[in-house]
Amino acid sequence: MIRRHTLASPSIGQEGLDFHTYCHAVYHWNLPPNPVDMEQREGRVHRFKGHAVRKNVARRRGLGALRDRLEGGADPWAALFRAAVEAREPGANDLVTYWIYELLGGARVERRIPIFRLSRDVGRLGRLEGERAHVAM
Repeated sequence: MIRRHTLASPSIGQEGLDFHTYCHAVYHWNLPPNPVDMEQREGRVHRFKGHAVRKNVARRRGLGALRDRLEGGADPWAALFRAAVEAREPGANDLVTYWIYELLGGARVERRIPIFRLSRDVGRLGRLEGERAHVAM
């Protein structure tokens, strides 16, 4: 059985909740009216050392990094992240390893949006994507 780590969120779940330690997907029951609210919702799972990043670090660095670096009651995640930082390519910034740690076939932050015919969300998604891209520039 595959267990999914997904946050299903209406507007009530877009602020003040921390799901990044065990979720890496957001399922939008409805779309928010503006791109800032969309970022707020997705920010519940896309955070520093989030679930997708930790899964990929553990997959890439694995038990070998723990055997070499773990002493006594040390934090295993600290050891894995230390190994990942040491293995970074030269010139990589601090986003790599802590916010971005992509692997081919690995975990990633996911956005799921069910768009039902005849709903207001059909036209809203394109508008939100356009406004979101404009804000990012």
